[in-house]
Amino acid sequence: DTEAKQLASKIIVNLNMNAQDLDNRLIAGDVDIDAQGIGVQASARAKILSSPTLKNDADAVPGNRAWFTYINTKVAPLNNVNCRQAIEYAANKTDLQTAWGGPFAGGQIATTIMLPGMNGYSSFDLYNAKTDPTGDLTAAKAALAKCGQPNGFTVGASYRSDRPAETAAIQALQAAEARVGIKLQLHGYPSGSYYSTFAGAPNYVHQHNLGILQGGWSPDWPDGYGMMDELVAGNTIVSTGNTNIGELNDPKVNSLFQQTTKSGLSTAQVGAIYGQIDKQAMSDAVILPNVYATNLLYRNPAATNVYAFAPYGEYNYAVIGVSS
Repeated sequence: DTEAKQLASKIIVNLNMNAQDLDNRLIAGDVDIDAQGIGVQASARAKILSSPTLKNDADAVPGNRAWFTYINTKVAPLNNVNCRQAIEYAANKTDLQTAWGGPFAGGQIATTIMLPGMNGYSSFDLYNAKTDPTGDLTAAKAALAKCGQPNGFTVGASYRSDRPAETAAIQALQAAEARVGIKLQLHGYPSGSYYSTFAGAPNYVHQHNLGILQGGWSPDWPDGYGMMDELVAGNTIVSTGNTNIGELNDPKVNSLFQQTTKSGLSTAQVGAIYGQIDKQAMSDAVILPNVYATNLLYRNPAATNVYAFAPYGEYNYAVIGVSS
Protein backbone atom coordinates (compact mmCIF):
# COMPACT_ATOMS: atom_id res chain seq x y z
CA ASP A 1 0.00 0.00 0.00
CA THR A 2 1.73 3.14 -1.21
CA GLU A 3 -0.60 5.35 0.84
CA ALA A 4 0.03 3.80 4.27
CA LYS A 5 3.29 3.31 6.11
CA GLN A 6 3.46 -0.32 7.12
CA LEU A 7 5.35 0.06 10.38
CA ALA A 8 4.41 -3.25 11.97
CA SER A 9 5.94 -6.53 10.81
CA LYS A 10 3.30 -8.58 12.61
CA ILE A 11 -0.10 -7.91 14.19
CA ILE A 12 -1.47 -10.14 16.96
CA VAL A 13 -5.20 -9.85 17.66
CA ASN A 14 -6.56 -11.20 20.95
CA LEU A 15 -10.24 -12.17 20.78
CA ASN A 16 -12.96 -12.51 23.43
CA MET A 17 -11.09 -10.59 26.11
CA ASN A 18 -12.80 -9.42 29.28
CA ALA A 19 -13.18 -5.63 29.04
CA GLN A 20 -11.69 -4.92 32.46
CA ASP A 21 -8.75 -7.25 31.83
CA LEU A 22 -8.14 -5.60 28.47
CA ASP A 23 -7.97 -2.16 30.09
CA ASN A 24 -5.56 -3.42 32.74
CA ARG A 25 -3.32 -4.95 30.10
CA LEU A 26 -3.43 -1.75 28.05
CA ILE A 27 -2.33 0.36 31.00
CA ALA A 28 0.34 -2.19 31.91
CA GLY A 29 1.71 -2.07 28.36
CA ASP A 30 0.97 -5.74 27.58
CA VAL A 31 -1.42 -4.70 24.79
CA ASP A 32 -0.81 -1.77 22.44
CA ILE A 33 -4.30 -0.85 21.17
CA ASP A 34 -7.91 -1.85 21.84
CA ALA A 35 -9.15 -2.80 18.36
CA GLN A 36 -12.83 -2.30 19.30
CA GLY A 37 -12.18 1.43 19.49
CA ILE A 38 -15.08 2.13 21.84
CA GLY A 39 -13.05 3.37 24.80
CA VAL A 40 -11.98 2.15 28.22
CA GLN A 41 -14.32 1.13 31.02
CA ALA A 42 -15.21 3.14 34.14
CA SER A 43 -12.39 1.85 36.36
CA ALA A 44 -9.71 2.59 33.77
CA ARG A 45 -11.30 5.99 33.00
CA ALA A 46 -10.91 7.00 36.63
CA LYS A 47 -7.25 5.95 36.64
CA ILE A 48 -6.47 7.74 33.39
CA LEU A 49 -8.26 11.00 34.13
CA SER A 50 -6.62 11.27 37.57
CA SER A 51 -3.10 10.61 36.29
CA PRO A 52 -1.22 13.23 34.22
CA THR A 53 1.13 10.49 32.98
CA LEU A 54 -1.66 8.23 31.75
CA LYS A 55 -3.58 11.19 30.27
CA ASN A 56 -0.59 11.89 28.02
CA ASP A 57 -1.29 8.60 26.24
CA ALA A 58 -5.08 8.92 26.12
CA ASP A 59 -7.35 10.58 23.56
CA ALA A 60 -10.97 11.76 23.85
CA VAL A 61 -12.22 11.11 20.33
CA PRO A 62 -15.67 11.92 18.86
CA GLY A 63 -16.91 8.43 18.23
CA ASN A 64 -18.81 8.72 14.92
CA ARG A 65 -21.19 6.42 16.74
CA ALA A 66 -24.41 6.63 18.68
CA TRP A 67 -25.41 4.34 21.53
CA PHE A 68 -29.04 3.37 21.14
CA THR A 69 -31.86 1.41 22.70
CA TYR A 70 -33.82 -0.28 19.93
CA ILE A 71 -37.58 -0.73 20.43
CA ASN A 72 -39.10 -3.63 18.51
CA THR A 73 -42.38 -3.02 16.67
CA LYS A 74 -43.44 -6.69 16.61
CA VAL A 75 -43.31 -7.50 20.32
CA ALA A 76 -46.57 -6.66 22.12
CA PRO A 77 -47.51 -4.18 23.45
CA LEU A 78 -44.72 -2.32 21.65
CA ASN A 79 -46.54 -2.94 18.39
CA ASN A 80 -48.50 0.15 19.50
CA VAL A 81 -46.57 3.35 18.78
CA ASN A 82 -47.88 5.01 21.95
CA CYS A 83 -46.34 2.29 24.10
CA ARG A 84 -43.04 2.81 22.30
CA GLN A 85 -43.28 6.55 22.84
CA ALA A 86 -43.86 5.93 26.56
CA ILE A 87 -40.45 4.22 26.66
CA GLU A 88 -38.92 7.29 25.04
CA TYR A 89 -40.51 9.76 27.45
CA ALA A 90 -39.71 7.79 30.61
CA ALA A 91 -36.00 7.28 29.88
CA ASN A 92 -33.61 9.10 32.18
CA LYS A 93 -31.07 10.50 29.71
CA THR A 94 -28.84 11.83 32.48
CA ASP A 95 -28.44 8.35 33.98
CA LEU A 96 -27.92 6.83 30.54
CA GLN A 97 -25.19 9.37 29.82
CA THR A 98 -23.55 8.55 33.15
CA ALA A 99 -23.69 4.84 32.38
CA TRP A 100 -21.88 5.34 29.08
CA GLY A 101 -19.12 7.32 30.84
CA GLY A 102 -20.44 10.84 31.36
CA PRO A 103 -20.29 13.82 29.00
CA PHE A 104 -16.57 13.56 28.29
CA ALA A 105 -15.89 9.83 28.07
CA GLY A 106 -19.43 8.72 27.19
CA GLY A 107 -20.90 11.41 24.99
CA GLN A 108 -23.53 14.12 24.71
CA ILE A 109 -27.21 13.33 25.26
CA ALA A 110 -28.71 12.29 21.92
CA THR A 111 -32.19 13.06 20.59
CA THR A 112 -31.82 12.06 16.93
CA ILE A 113 -30.67 9.06 14.91
CA MET A 114 -28.35 11.09 12.68
CA LEU A 115 -25.12 12.37 14.18
CA PRO A 116 -24.37 16.09 14.47
CA GLY A 117 -22.45 17.33 11.46
CA MET A 118 -24.03 14.94 8.96
CA ASN A 119 -25.59 16.47 5.87
CA GLY A 120 -29.27 17.02 6.69
CA TYR A 121 -28.88 16.75 10.46
CA SER A 122 -31.03 19.08 12.50
CA SER A 123 -31.33 19.32 16.25
CA PHE A 124 -34.80 18.30 17.38
CA ASP A 125 -36.14 16.75 20.56
CA LEU A 126 -39.48 14.94 20.19
CA TYR A 127 -39.43 13.39 23.67
CA ASN A 128 -38.19 16.30 25.81
CA ALA A 129 -34.85 14.66 26.57
CA LYS A 130 -33.07 18.00 26.83
CA THR A 131 -35.78 19.95 28.65
CA ASP A 132 -36.50 17.01 31.01
CA PRO A 133 -33.29 14.95 30.89
CA THR A 134 -34.33 12.78 33.84
CA GLY A 135 -37.54 11.81 32.01
CA ASP A 136 -40.93 13.33 31.26
CA LEU A 137 -43.05 11.02 33.40
CA THR A 138 -46.27 12.94 32.81
CA ALA A 139 -45.96 12.48 29.04
CA ALA A 140 -44.95 8.84 29.53
CA LYS A 141 -48.07 8.09 31.59
CA ALA A 142 -50.26 9.85 29.02
CA ALA A 143 -48.74 7.72 26.26
CA LEU A 144 -49.35 4.55 28.30
CA ALA A 145 -52.99 5.52 28.69
CA LYS A 146 -53.28 6.03 24.91
CA CYS A 147 -51.92 2.55 24.21
CA GLY A 148 -54.24 0.90 26.72
CA GLN A 149 -51.56 0.13 29.31
CA PRO A 150 -52.16 2.79 32.01
CA ASN A 151 -50.43 0.71 34.69
CA GLY A 152 -47.45 -0.19 32.51
CA PHE A 153 -46.38 -3.59 31.17
CA THR A 154 -43.57 -6.15 31.29
CA VAL A 155 -41.19 -6.78 28.39
CA GLY A 156 -37.82 -8.44 27.84
CA ALA A 157 -34.68 -6.38 27.34
CA SER A 158 -31.43 -7.64 25.80
CA TYR A 159 -27.87 -6.34 26.17
CA ARG A 160 -24.27 -7.48 25.78
CA SER A 161 -23.35 -8.73 29.24
CA ASP A 162 -19.59 -8.65 28.57
CA ARG A 163 -19.71 -4.88 28.02
CA PRO A 164 -19.83 -3.10 31.40
CA ALA A 165 -21.03 0.25 30.04
CA GLU A 166 -23.84 -1.38 28.09
CA THR A 167 -24.81 -3.37 31.18
CA ALA A 168 -24.91 -0.15 33.20
CA ALA A 169 -27.00 1.54 30.50
CA ILE A 170 -29.69 -1.15 30.39
CA GLN A 171 -29.84 -1.18 34.19
CA ALA A 172 -30.28 2.61 34.19
CA LEU A 173 -33.09 2.29 31.65
CA GLN A 174 -34.71 -0.47 33.71
CA ALA A 175 -34.78 1.79 36.78
CA ALA A 176 -36.15 4.75 34.81
CA GLU A 177 -38.96 2.83 33.11
CA ALA A 178 -40.05 1.21 36.39
CA ARG A 179 -41.16 4.66 37.58
CA VAL A 180 -44.16 4.46 35.23
CA GLY A 181 -44.80 0.74 35.65
CA ILE A 182 -42.80 -0.50 32.64
CA LYS A 183 -40.87 -3.53 33.88
CA LEU A 184 -37.81 -4.64 31.89
CA GLN A 185 -36.75 -8.27 32.29
CA LEU A 186 -33.03 -8.25 31.51
CA HIS A 187 -31.37 -10.89 29.31
CA GLY A 188 -27.61 -10.69 28.81
CA TYR A 189 -25.84 -12.21 25.80
CA PRO A 190 -22.22 -12.41 24.55
CA SER A 191 -21.00 -9.74 22.12
CA GLY A 192 -19.67 -12.24 19.60
CA SER A 193 -23.08 -13.67 18.74
CA TYR A 194 -25.35 -10.83 19.88
CA TYR A 195 -26.46 -9.74 16.41
CA SER A 196 -26.17 -13.06 14.62
CA THR A 197 -28.09 -15.21 17.11
CA PHE A 198 -30.01 -12.99 19.54
CA ALA A 199 -30.85 -9.31 18.97
CA GLY A 200 -30.28 -9.64 15.23
CA ALA A 201 -32.48 -12.72 14.82
CA PRO A 202 -36.14 -11.61 14.61
CA ASN A 203 -37.57 -15.06 15.35
CA TYR A 204 -35.53 -15.28 18.54
CA VAL A 205 -36.52 -11.72 19.47
CA HIS A 206 -40.22 -12.51 19.07
CA GLN A 207 -40.08 -15.88 20.83
CA HIS A 208 -38.29 -14.41 23.84
CA ASN A 209 -40.36 -11.22 24.09
CA LEU A 210 -37.32 -8.97 23.58
CA GLY A 211 -39.01 -5.64 22.97
CA ILE A 212 -36.08 -3.56 24.23
CA LEU A 213 -32.62 -4.21 22.78
CA GLN A 214 -29.53 -2.28 23.75
CA GLY A 215 -26.87 -1.55 21.14
CA GLY A 216 -25.41 1.13 18.95
CA TRP A 217 -24.42 2.03 15.42
CA SER A 218 -21.39 3.43 13.66
CA PRO A 219 -21.98 4.18 9.97
CA ASP A 220 -19.60 2.89 7.31
CA TRP A 221 -19.61 6.43 5.95
CA PRO A 222 -20.93 9.54 7.71
CA ASP A 223 -24.12 10.51 5.93
CA GLY A 224 -27.84 9.88 6.26
CA TYR A 225 -27.76 6.70 4.18
CA GLY A 226 -24.82 5.22 6.05
CA MET A 227 -26.39 6.10 9.39
CA MET A 228 -30.02 5.16 8.85
CA ASP A 229 -30.65 2.81 5.92
CA GLU A 230 -29.68 -0.37 7.76
CA LEU A 231 -31.51 0.77 10.90
CA VAL A 232 -34.94 1.84 9.65
CA ALA A 233 -35.47 0.95 5.96
CA GLY A 234 -38.05 -1.83 5.62
CA ASN A 235 -36.11 -3.73 2.96
CA THR A 236 -33.16 -4.30 5.31
CA ILE A 237 -35.01 -6.68 7.65
CA VAL A 238 -33.44 -10.17 7.43
CA SER A 239 -33.71 -13.39 9.44
CA THR A 240 -30.21 -13.32 10.90
CA GLY A 241 -27.65 -10.58 11.33
CA ASN A 242 -30.55 -8.14 11.20
CA THR A 243 -29.63 -4.50 11.79
CA ASN A 244 -33.14 -3.06 11.59
CA ILE A 245 -33.60 -4.21 15.18
CA GLY A 246 -36.87 -2.33 15.60
CA GLU A 247 -38.17 -4.04 12.41
CA LEU A 248 -39.56 -0.74 11.20
CA ASN A 249 -41.33 -1.02 7.85
CA ASP A 250 -42.97 2.40 7.59
CA PRO A 251 -44.15 3.26 4.05
CA LYS A 252 -43.34 6.93 4.69
CA VAL A 253 -39.75 6.13 5.61
CA ASN A 254 -39.36 3.68 2.71
CA SER A 255 -40.72 6.25 0.25
CA LEU A 256 -38.31 8.91 1.50
CA PHE A 257 -35.35 6.57 0.99
CA GLN A 258 -36.54 6.03 -2.60
CA GLN A 259 -36.67 9.79 -3.14
CA THR A 260 -32.97 10.13 -2.29
CA THR A 261 -32.09 8.03 -5.36
CA LYS A 262 -33.70 10.39 -7.88
CA SER A 263 -31.25 11.88 -10.35
CA GLY A 264 -30.49 15.57 -10.37
CA LEU A 265 -30.79 16.14 -6.63
CA SER A 266 -28.22 18.39 -5.00
CA THR A 267 -26.34 17.34 -1.87
CA ALA A 268 -28.45 19.76 0.14
CA GLN A 269 -31.70 18.33 -1.26
CA VAL A 270 -30.65 14.78 -0.44
CA GLY A 271 -29.65 15.90 3.04
CA ALA A 272 -33.04 17.50 3.58
CA ILE A 273 -34.74 14.18 2.77
CA TYR A 274 -32.51 12.35 5.23
CA GLY A 275 -33.54 14.91 7.83
CA GLN A 276 -37.18 14.00 7.16
CA ILE A 277 -36.37 10.30 7.56
CA ASP A 278 -34.73 10.99 10.91
CA LYS A 279 -37.81 12.83 12.19
CA GLN A 280 -40.26 10.22 10.90
CA ALA A 281 -38.32 7.29 12.38
CA MET A 282 -38.05 9.11 15.70
CA SER A 283 -41.81 9.76 15.57
CA ASP A 284 -42.23 6.01 15.03
CA ALA A 285 -40.20 5.54 18.26
CA VAL A 286 -38.18 2.52 17.17
CA ILE A 287 -34.90 3.93 18.45
CA LEU A 288 -34.24 5.58 21.80
CA PRO A 289 -31.00 7.53 21.28
CA ASN A 290 -28.76 7.45 24.37
CA VAL A 291 -25.64 9.48 23.54
CA TYR A 292 -23.59 10.67 20.60
CA ALA A 293 -20.50 8.76 21.59
CA THR A 294 -17.17 10.13 22.71
CA ASN A 295 -14.50 7.48 23.19
CA LEU A 296 -11.73 7.78 25.76
CA LEU A 297 -9.03 5.71 24.06
CA TYR A 298 -5.76 4.64 25.65
CA ARG A 299 -2.63 3.56 23.79
CA ASN A 300 0.60 1.98 24.90
CA PRO A 301 3.26 4.74 25.14
CA ALA A 302 5.39 2.56 22.86
CA ALA A 303 2.86 2.86 20.01
CA THR A 304 3.96 5.21 17.24
CA ASN A 305 2.23 7.11 14.43
CA VAL A 306 -1.06 6.98 16.31
CA TYR A 307 -3.85 9.34 15.33
CA ALA A 308 -7.64 9.33 15.38
CA PHE A 309 -9.28 8.53 12.06
CA ALA A 310 -12.05 11.14 11.92
CA PRO A 311 -14.66 9.28 9.82
CA TYR A 312 -14.69 6.35 12.25
CA GLY A 313 -13.82 7.85 15.63
CA GLU A 314 -11.05 5.30 16.11
CA TYR A 315 -7.32 5.08 15.60
CA ASN A 316 -6.09 4.39 12.08
CA TYR A 317 -4.85 0.86 12.69
CA ALA A 318 -3.25 0.54 9.26
CA VAL A 319 -0.36 2.88 10.06
CA ILE A 320 0.44 2.22 13.73
CA GLY A 321 3.90 1.07 14.69
CA VAL A 322 5.64 0.18 17.95
CA SER A 323 8.98 1.64 19.05
CA SER A 324 11.66 -0.90 19.86
